[in-house]
Amino acid sequence: TYSRSFLSLLGGDASARRVTFDGEGFFSVVDRDRPFRVETPNARVEVLGTSFNVRTQTQRDESETAVAVASGRVRVAASSRRGADGEASEVLLDEPGEASRVIGTNTPSAPRSIDLTYVQAWRNGGFAIAEADLPTVLRELERRFGTSLQLAVPVTQTDTMTLHYAQDAQLNNVLRDICLIQGLSYHRTSQGYKL
Repeated sequence: TYSRSFLSLLGGDASARRVTFDGEGFFSVVDRDRPFRVETPNARVEVLGTSFNVRTQTQRDESETAVAVASGRVRVAASSRRGADGEASEVLLDEPGEASRVIGTNTPSAPRSIDLTYVQAWRNGGFAIAEADLPTVLRELERRFGTSLQLAVPVTQTDTMTLHYAQDAQLNNVLRDICLIQGLSYHRTSQGYKL
């Protein structure tokens, strides 16, 4: 969401362009005199001319915001002035492929390099996840495809995995590949799928 004053109205400008955001989005921001800010449930992202991905999610009543820079520079901060750990809560991402996470009210993580193809696969209808355990993969698939996925074997009998579908990911194809890699099978249930 954003207010009407986001854009110029009757020759007047708001002091900043501000978006309140929950979900996943890719922003390509044109450099202007006014700062551009994205506010998530637990973080603030501020830019002046860049392209970046923002993703929010809530698990177990704790918000998480992940930011990855495609170009330009962004500043990532916890919503509060200081993180829960009392540290200054701001980090600068200024290289393509740098990323940071804000979990709960903690300070943003230190910048780390990531492969942007995994972050941006969703923009082409794809699906990508790197070095994740199977329950995490299934949660991401549930979010992406809006269906329930149940794991009927102990997590200890599964391995971490990396998946990358650049575009047009189909749930049945992804589940087939997961089962092939993990030595499992899957079937449809009245509520979704069971592996």
